[in-house]
Amino acid sequence: KSEAREWDVNEIVFTKLWGAYHAILRADFELFDRYAYRNEREGEDDAPFEFPITAFRGVRDRKVTAEMVRAWSRWTREFECVDVDGGHLFPLERDAKNEWLRVVVRRIERIAHAA
Repeated sequence: KSEAREWDVNEIVFTKLWGAYHAILRADFELFDRYAYRNEREGEDDAPFEFPITAFRGVRDRKVTAEMVRAWSRWTREFECVDVDGGHLFPLERDAKNEWLRVVVRRIERIAHAA
């Protein structure tokens, strides 16, 4: 529970909903603990994707730093990191969600107009 709180999980999960969420959170954390990136093409450079990537991060996220998110830039030729005024689970925060969705809509409109 203490680690989940560090990820900004809402307190209601630890009371009324713990029975439903405990196994889900345990599986998520186990995945984090066990995952190790492996380059299947040992010795080759990873070619970036040809499509743009826009990543979002909550500025009040206590676990994921801006540097961690910006590291994704190596996977594409065009990368943008957008800071959202929220925590790790910013899509669950009303104002942060609105801010995030406005940016998503602008990106979709830009792509639609370019096509």
